[in-house]
This record gives sequence, C-alpha cells and structure tokens, in this order.
Amino acid sequence: MIYTYPSNRLEVLAQALACQLSQSNTPVLSPQLILVQHPGMQHWLNMQLATEHQIAMNLAFPLPVRQLWELIRLVLGDQKVPQQSPYAREVLVWRLYPLLADPQVTDDPVFAAPTRYWQQQSPHQQALRRYQLAEELADLFEQYLIYRPDWIRAWDQGQFTLPNTAEPHHQTNSDTQRWQAGLWQRLTQAEPLHPVALLDLALKQLPKGPAHPLPDELFIFGINTLAPLWLDFLKTLSSHKQLDIHLFYLNPTNEFWQEAVNDKTAARQRALWLETHDSESGFITDQGNPLVTGLGRQGQTFVRLISDWADIEVEAFAEPTESTLLGSLQADLLRFYDARENPRSVDDHSIHFVSAHNALREVQALHDWLLDQFSQHPDLTPKDIVVMCPKIEDYAPFFEAVFATHWDTETTGTLRLP
Repeated sequence: MIYTYPSNRLEVLAQALACQLSQSNTPVLSPQLILVQHPGMQHWLNMQLATEHQIAMNLAFPLPVRQLWELIRLVLGDQKVPQQSPYAREVLVWRLYPLLADPQVTDDPVFAAPTRYWQQQSPHQQALRRYQLAEELADLFEQYLIYRPDWIRAWDQGQFTLPNTAEPHHQTNSDTQRWQAGLWQRLTQAEPLHPVALLDLALKQLPKGPAHPLPDELFIFGINTLAPLWLDFLKTLSSHKQLDIHLFYLNPTNEFWQEAVNDKTAARQRALWLETHDSESGFITDQGNPLVTGLGRQGQTFVRLISDWADIEVEAFAEPTESTLLGSLQADLLRFYDARENPRSVDDHSIHFVSAHNALREVQALHDWLLDQFSQHPDLTPKDIVVMCPKIEDYAPFFEAVFATHWDTETTGTLRLP
C-alpha cells in the first residue's frame, strides 16, 4: 500500500513520521529506511525524532537515487547490478572526458559543436574546458535518465533525432540531439546496462520474484519532487511485493490547486479569450493565492502526480494560530485565498524586507539583526535559525569574514555567533 501524508508544516510531518515509526513492523535489528533529499534534512529529522522518542537509533537515511538503485539491485541481484552505477554523475564525468578527445569523435562532423567548444582554446586551457564540458554533459545525462527515459530508450534503439523535435523549425535542436545521442550511444557500447535499462529489467523480473528480499516498509520524508519514472517503479513494487510506502510531503494548501494558474498565465488566457469573444463574460480561471501559483509550479506538478499515485491519503494540515502578519500569510496560503481582494492592515515585525547595496553588507546586516534577536529573546538558540540564499557558495566568503571574527568575549561581552 502507498500512504501519503500532506501537511503545510514540516514539524507536523516529523510528528506523523515518529508515530508511524513507533508502529512499524520492521524487524528490530533491521534499520528503518527513511529517504531524504539531502544531509541537512537528515540531521534535522534525526534531532526531531530523538526529541519525540527520547532516542533515535537504527535509522538509515539514504538519498533517493542511491536507495532506488539499491532496490533495483535487490530485484535483479548483485551479479547483474554493480554497487556503484557507471552512470552516476561523478563517474560519468571521467567516462566522458576521454571520450570527447577520442579521434572517432573529434573527426566526426556530427560532433563538430562540442569539439569546437573545447578545442578553440589555447593548448594549456583545452584540458580544463574539456573537463568542464564533460561535467555539464554528465549532469545533463543524469537528468535525462531521471526525467526523460523516453529519450534514453529512443537513443538505445539507434534513433538520433526524436519524433517531437524533428520538424524543420527545430533543426538546431535536432542537431544538438544528434551529437548528444551519438555520445550516449558510445557510452552504452561500453556499459549497456544504464539505470533506465535496469529499471525495465527489474519491472519484468518482479512478477517472477526478486533475487533478494525487499524491505517491508519504506519512508520518504520531505522530498519535493520524484520523477514519474521512479513513482511508477515504487507503485509496481508496492503492488507486487506488498511493500508499504509512506510519503510525507509539504503541500502549502489543503485546497485543490493542481489546475490553478498564476497571474501571467491568467492574463494570457484572458487575451486569447478576448480574441474570439466580445467581452470577459463567461471567462473563468482559477488563480487563488498568487504566492502558491507563482512560486509553486514544481510543487503543483508533484502534488498532481501524488494524487493519482497514492492508495490512501492522510491529511495533516495545521491551522496557523498567530495573529501576526506572518500568521495571516500562512493562513492565506493554507486556504488558497488571495488577500488582495480584502486587504488587512497588520503592523508588526514578523516579516521584514531589507535591502543592501552588496552581498557583504547583507551578511553584516543579518549578523547585527541576529545579535539583536538573541539579546531580546534569551530562549532563542542557533538551531532555531536557518539562513537561505539562491547560491550559498557565492556568499560563503562573506559569512566567513563576518561570522568567524574572533572577538574577545571576556572583555567586550559581545556574543559570538557560530
């Protein structure tokens, strides 16, 4: 059976997971498998479970792709599926690097674009540019394996151009597809069993029985997207081998929003309507909360897939209780309500917008603001704070410069932040 637990609060999802773990039928000496998106989520969730149960032990937190590869190994056996995939991104880089310099590639006009990219450099820069290209292609092929299995299967059958990109006005795209397909086919000549091929073999093997016993339960926590390819595989595992799968995911609203559109899409639909109608009479569009529709397109697609995928759904939504601006915003998200229709005046400091002239000043302002919060709220601790930005590596030297300063706390009394 497949159980899904949507909620608008991560803390509630952690409590629901703790409850399910306490009722788990997993043998006491076997680790309970909890799939998480990244190590940061693993650390936070482990602490939450320890707080809930006073102890957290014998838990395994594999990353999704790694665990799904392990499930394929259990179905097909160790002999057919290696422990490390030769199509993992970190391995694929070093397979592509020599391949790009192979004379069969560099002398073939089909590969003129990638060859020109790295060869039109000074001799001492060519190796670096070739490695950078291999790195980008490895990432691209890994994404294709997850989200474009139909392309991979077409390339395996010897097709160089895909049916939906072979029209004349897609000629440039067709040329790109041709050399990408050519590189892929050379990779599969050395290692024919890539993840999509192994997945197809596993699906054929399941009715006959897996090579090794599968786990009784699988928990998936806080993952905001799973490719349809993997969702179908897990669905088949659950139906054939009675594997219970529990998926805990964030959903900003408890209303139906899978078909809602953002303001830009609504304006485009309105313009198309007016091209064939004299007025807006009869024009209907579902917009709802603009933050949900404007910023949650990936989540919208995921929720739509999960709704069709689940056998049983257990809602765990929590109504915001604070009468602050932040609480009002959270309530509007939950109800999928557009507050622009009835604006409310809330004057507090639960949401701040602060601008700065450069990244260093941003970090300095953040540091000073955090010091002020710690002085005003003695119960506040560093674990209650998360700092997010689009590219954390760009800000890393500024955090190092501002937060790692060694103050003499004994003489100045200034709190040092980690």
